[in-house]
Amino acid sequence: MSEDLVSSTGEERTPETYSDKDGLGGSTDHGGRASGNGGRDGGVNGPSAVPDYQVNPKPPYPLIARRIGAQGEVLLRVLVRQDGSVAAVELAQSSGFSLLDESATRTVRENWRFIPAQHDGIPVESWVEVPIRFVLADS
Repeated sequence: MSEDLVSSTGEERTPETYSDKDGLGGSTDHGGRASGNGGRDGGVNGPSAVPDYQVNPKPPYPLIARRIGAQGEVLLRVLVRQDGSVAAVELAQSSGFSLLDESATRTVRENWRFIPAQHDGIPVESWVEVPIRFVLADS
């Protein structure tokens, strides 16, 4: 389901995969996908800026989700403020399991910080898509 992405530096990034060892299972793609320079228009109003990850702890793999064998990739749209904090998180694509979706959304909203996107050297608010993959170790 994942694809290679190009980061803001032009370098290709492949999502890291973590197992559910120690109750952690989320993985993130460190490239992100920008959707513009602050708007929700796909970057039509100017060059898109891509925030890079600064702090991104893995979301916990919910115990019930592990027991039922739930796996999948959650795609979140994250509004990153000029100071790198998270202003909003939207579920762009569900993993198919609400427990995984909620764990990813809560972790990003409450714990993540970004290096903000810049436009002409000035930090700007921007949307970025963040894929988080939950994979069980036995798979």
